Amino acid sequence: MNTIVSTTYFPTLPSEARIWIYQANRILTHEEVQEIQKQANEFVRNWKSHEQPLCAQAEVIHRLFLIFAVDTTTVNPGGCSIDKQVHFVKSIQHHYGLNFFDRLSVAYMSDEQIYIEHISTIAQKIKNNVFAKSTLIYDNSIHTLKELNNTWLKPAEQTWLKRYF
Repeated sequence: MNTIVSTTYFPTLPSEARIWIYQANRILTHEEVQEIQKQANEFVRNWKSHEQPLCAQAEVIHRLFLIFAVDTTTVNPGGCSIDKQVHFVKSIQHHYGLNFFDRLSVAYMSDEQIYIEHISTIAQKIKNNVFAKSTLIYDNSIHTLKELNNTWLKPAEQTWLKRYF
């Protein structure tokens, strides 16, 4: 559970910036957020593609999401640089006992709080009419900063969960 504060993410990057969203399997402690943010800042400060520095930023958002953003108008990240990002996230998850790669956990908002549940639990709640089409879901399949700022949080019926209704 986590309280939401509305904001514009990565305000110094263009709306076309490429993003990657990694959702943790639990809400992070305040200490973990500070430590992970510090490590992520160091990672993006040294992140390169084909020996060219990337114009990148990283943020731990809502104590649940680790998000990377890259201005692709300057240098586009290549496969090796993306692999380095994945390796970095895996090292973070190993160190803190997290899972950033569980695609079967869904983050959603209810009563201004964020909750995380396994898809099987949500499917059962949908079947029992406890989870509504209008329930706001974090759609981590988005790819641009514009989407992050405008359509990251959307009704379940507009996400991949629509097949359960």
